[in-house]
Amino acid sequence: STEERAEVVEDLVHYLGSRGGLFDRTPQPSTPGEIERGRILVSTLGCLSCHDDDHAWRTSLAEKTHVGALSAWLRDPRRKWPSAMMPDLRIDEDEARAIALHLLRPQAFDDSGNARIEEVAGLRETYYEGEFGDCGPSLESYPPTRIGNAPRVGLPADHREDYFAVALDGEIEIPRGGRWTFALTSDDGSRLWIGDTEVIDHDGLHSPTRKEGAIELEAGWHPIRVTMFEFGGGQELRLEWKGPSSALAEVPSERFRLRTTVHRPGGEKLAVDRERRARGQRAYIELGCAACHDRGMAPANAPRFESLPATATGCLDESPGADSPAPRFSIDRTERAEILGWLAAREGFDAEATLERRAALSFDRYGCLGCHARDGAGGPTLEEQSLFLGTAELGDEGRLPPDLTAVGRKLLRPALERVIAHGESVRPYMVTRMPSYGSEVGTTFAALLHAVDGGDDEAQSPRFSEEAVEVGRTLVGGDGFRCIDCHDFAGHDSLGEPAVDLATLATRVQPRWYLEYMHDPQTKRPGTRMPAFWAPGLDLFPDLLDGSARRQIEATWTYLSLGEKAPLPSGLVVDRATYDLAPVDEPIVFGAFFEGLSARTICVGLPERISYAYDADHSRLALLWRGEFMNARGTWEGRAGQLETPEGSDPITMPPGDAIARLERWDARWPEVSGRAAGWRHRSVRRDETRRPIFRRSHREHAVVVEESITPRYAEGGSALVRTIRFVDSSTANDANEVWILRAARAAHIEERDGAFFAEGVRITVRGGEARLIRGEEVGGLDEVRVLLPSGRASIEMEVEW
Repeated sequence: STEERAEVVEDLVHYLGSRGGLFDRTPQPSTPGEIERGRILVSTLGCLSCHDDDHAWRTSLAEKTHVGALSAWLRDPRRKWPSAMMPDLRIDEDEARAIALHLLRPQAFDDSGNARIEEVAGLRETYYEGEFGDCGPSLESYPPTRIGNAPRVGLPADHREDYFAVALDGEIEIPRGGRWTFALTSDDGSRLWIGDTEVIDHDGLHSPTRKEGAIELEAGWHPIRVTMFEFGGGQELRLEWKGPSSALAEVPSERFRLRTTVHRPGGEKLAVDRERRARGQRAYIELGCAACHDRGMAPANAPRFESLPATATGCLDESPGADSPAPRFSIDRTERAEILGWLAAREGFDAEATLERRAALSFDRYGCLGCHARDGAGGPTLEEQSLFLGTAELGDEGRLPPDLTAVGRKLLRPALERVIAHGESVRPYMVTRMPSYGSEVGTTFAALLHAVDGGDDEAQSPRFSEEAVEVGRTLVGGDGFRCIDCHDFAGHDSLGEPAVDLATLATRVQPRWYLEYMHDPQTKRPGTRMPAFWAPGLDLFPDLLDGSARRQIEATWTYLSLGEKAPLPSGLVVDRATYDLAPVDEPIVFGAFFEGLSARTICVGLPERISYAYDADHSRLALLWRGEFMNARGTWEGRAGQLETPEGSDPITMPPGDAIARLERWDARWPEVSGRAAGWRHRSVRRDETRRPIFRRSHREHAVVVEESITPRYAEGGSALVRTIRFVDSSTANDANEVWILRAARAAHIEERDGAFFAEGVRITVRGGEARLIRGEEVGGLDEVRVLLPSGRASIEMEVEW
């Protein structure tokens, strides 16, 4: 009956109202800027491809929830909606709050339509990112990175390490009238205003220091503004005060307030009744609510789907009686007829859908065709296309999501999984954001697309050769087809607009698709700006690989297959304003204070995208790495000199101590004394004809001079290093009693096979000298690879691959 239904509804309300804690009615301060930012995010991230931006819908939403709950849901929708129908747009906390404030903006107005202006605790925090030299009034001319609230004067939450500024505005309560002294401690500059009076000017570049200022104030609330900027090094911000008959102390949070617009949820506070809650919990299970809302709790007496009659009964009944236990769904007559028609014909329905049908259903289920086209269907309408924005002048390719026709034949299956599961994007210039659907959907959907479109990750790649790498590098660079005019490379900006980073290509694209695409881009992406370099009748570089289009295209693939480890193409301009050191045409030799090494460390970056650190104090090769070389900001700018670290990846640490020692026998323990204390001296660094450095070291007691050069070699999957070591002066080299030994590797376990040594992912090959594997138990430590240095001016070569 109507009365019983009302009682059950009320019971359910008390039960549901007790789940997850009580509704948060705390008013949320907001600014017009935050709400406007939320509107822009909703318009540009892709939300309107699925949702209407309807005022009535927003009003309904505002009656249901509050800013905190909606923000949390937007950041992690699958936690509340495991079906993943609402994807994760990977929005941060500030973005989620801005969107929630926009969607719930009816809460910011009272019943008369007037904005709610209230007093809330804390200060308005305006955060900026950039290089600032002061924090004076000119700060307001900079566009803020974000606007929020802070409980007190202090560093902003989630600030970057360097190059930021903050302004804190609100009111401060003075407990009693009299002369008040304020103290600002900051690194770098800061300022304090009370009302219209600047009380403290502590601006400029400086370390953490305190400055005081005094002002006569009446008891009560006064406007306050604190600004601060950080250039480099450490950062600090603190405000203290002392008044008549009080000691200096930090200003407490309760002394700050802010008058601002607030979002205040409506409705009445629910006082949960324990008896109603218990009845509501029973009703929740008995009425079948748990079958949809709690996994694994389907009612035991539910009829099996195949037993349902093809008649308008139960929830398909247009006029159910008051005693009907079936739920009432909002099903119109057309939908009801379609469901009944399907139930009547279900015996002939093929439950095992074809791959194509399953793919089509998945595209529909996850809303892909709201943004993407596939096989001529879907994609934004002409009206909706105006909502898709780009930050680069790349036409529609720079703002509209890509066509998904045959995408399973284009992308490698792991790349498809990363895109679907985690929203991986290689188009940072596209404002609309690819959502993430989670690992389960990513794995299943990627496999389906791969199967439907005929993907083949195992297709044979072009044969690798060093010649192909060099030719590919030439064709991609400034002396070739100038791909770097449009494409970024390994994180470095292109010379023009920033199209897809070419160093990511081999981790995403199937080789077969790439080779077909380069022959004729328009067949794969109609309307693309990508030119056809190898069109019939064109022969632009006949001196490279006999002018063969096939071999030249394969060479570009071979070069790009090195990815982040590929040598940078010639002609690429590296912006030195970023302090990044990037060798392009010749090696870079850079002296630095290096973390974990001596103060005399020589870092070398090679154009082949392989780098190393040579510890001159200990005359040894200390560290190897791939990819990016170094960022010199800490050395060139830091006030106290910052310890440097590699910018790249895959670091390999060489054995500690001296690389070379004079031992009585092969398996003698390695000397603990090293470097200058052991008699070694770094002599010089000179350059060979390719501008690569050659290091010399000498031993004071034994009158030997050792020379070492380090050269790169292209290898499939990345470069390798070849160390060439020889005695330049060896009058006292190996005699009958003692030998000179190079310690080439040291690890917990080393294997020797096929003429090489394998130590924790590193392959070491020695040529020109005898090499032995020494087990850890023999030398009281870890396994080691030791190499006998030959007498005279003969040299050994040691190749290191990883």
